[in-house]
Amino acid sequence: MFKHKEDTLEPDDHALLNPLRWAEVVRLGQEGWELVSVQPLMRGVTEIGNQNAQGWAWGIALPVSYLLFFKRATS
Repeated sequence: MFKHKEDTLEPDDHALLNPLRWAEVVRLGQEGWELVSVQPLMRGVTEIGNQNAQGWAWGIALPVSYLLFFKRATS
């Protein structure tokens, strides 16, 4: 009745270390693309406890993915 599923705070290692994803990054590097920046995409999470005088609440930002920025010199 009072079951609650907590979101994990651990990174998704399987997704980050996916061989197909890294093969694509290696291919871009071989074609002359250079990784210049990585920006996290964040998701806001809030929890609000009891709605009484002693209630509690918290909020955190969790990374859900990353944007990879590449550049390549042109001639």
